[in-house]
Amino acid sequence: MSGKLFNNKEIEILSSNKYVKKVSEKAITYTEDFRNIFIIESDKVKFSKLIFDECGSDINIIGIERIKSASKRRVPFIVTSPPIALRLLFFFHCYRDHDTVRL
Repeated sequence: MSGKLFNNKEIEILSSNKYVKKVSEKAITYTEDFRNIFIIESDKVKFSKLIFDECGSDINIIGIERIKSASKRRVPFIVTSPPIALRLLFFFHCYRDHDTVRL
């Protein structure tokens, strides 16, 4: 976790974003909509910083470390996305039976 604490003005700015559910001086909680957008856009090989920027987040306030941390936490959300989970199952099944995999 980042050691940066948000001041009142930063909390107000971050809270005005429609994809932010809750902000405290220590943490930001994002909406399910943002999480879904993040998963979809990440699968299109879009950089995390760009996804945050396109969703209206102030990168300078959030900080790059928080963005990196959020992208690392993305992995558990794969389970909630059936198409991704099916592709992963297909990949592992093919990999087990063959030396090379073509997707």
